Amino acid sequence: MAQHDYIIANQGFPSFRSDLNNALSATVTNNSGTSEPSTKYSGQIFADTNTSGKIIFKYYNGSAFVSVFEIATGSATATIPSTVNIEGESDPNAIPFAIALGG
Repeated sequence: MAQHDYIIANQGFPSFRSDLNNALSATVTNNSGTSEPSTKYSGQIFADTNTSGKIIFKYYNGSAFVSVFEIATGSATATIPSTVNIEGESDPNAIPFAIALGG
């Protein structure tokens, strides 16, 4: 789990390398953590790990992080919050995730 401000400061090599590695670590872990990143960018994904037994994936829309979907870590079950509107679908939890996941 890592978060970063994605600003690589002008610095000597050892510090630059460490800063770059920290930024890449934040990228590959979806900015995961128990609280949202302090520096936010429109379109940024955040994996909220604050709730026991689930990871809530959130999207920054330019003014706030909004929940997009959740994964129950114990059962690997994905759900979509009722606040997410899916065009052409009356029940967002009925979406066949197997298709999206290539199953």
